[in-house]
Amino acid sequence: MSRFTACPVDGTPVDTLTERQGRPAKYCSAACRQRAFRARRREERAAVAAAESITREAAAIPAELRARARWVRWTITRDGRKLPLQARTNRAASSTDARTWTDYDTAAASTVGRGLGYVLGDGIGCIDLDDCFDAEGALSPLAERVLQANPGAWVERSQSGRGLHVWGLMDEAPGRRTKEIEVYSVGRYIALGETFRPGGLAPLVVPTLT
Repeated sequence: MSRFTACPVDGTPVDTLTERQGRPAKYCSAACRQRAFRARRREERAAVAAAESITREAAAIPAELRARARWVRWTITRDGRKLPLQARTNRAASSTDARTWTDYDTAAASTVGRGLGYVLGDGIGCIDLDDCFDAEGALSPLAERVLQANPGAWVERSQSGRGLHVWGLMDEAPGRRTKEIEVYSVGRYIALGETFRPGGLAPLVVPTLT
């Protein structure tokens, strides 16, 4: 077995029989050891920040949603579609088959796919708005109107970052859509993004669709 190993920072050969601070040498120099230490600290800070972000997002999700076992995971297919997945098995989920859904805690702890999804129904609906922001980040007139009509609603950005999901209470009915707005309350799932405006669930006010 060779007494030399590669420095994990820059690949320089390191003599493992050389001791530093009473232990076999791992790095080729003090500079590389310091670089490795700083990299570990960055990773630790990133992990803490990610955990804090997940905690904040969980707290922002209305309790009425977290209490329902209508959760899935999701991923993106080769043709760009968002495919719902079962949190436990990584198999395809269905927005019309409750056997493929699970509770919030199970879905949130799952590493399947890219993130959380929620299956609409049981009195929960969503207004799905596309292209809500201009180049400067200002809301479109339609988005402003919908948010003003639903002042207490929980609102989150879509995965694209350009759309918004406005959540609330709604009787189950067939979906409706125009070029800029879609309204769903059953037979559909929503891939969750980041909270745009904290809030709760109240009866949704939907603008007239033409």
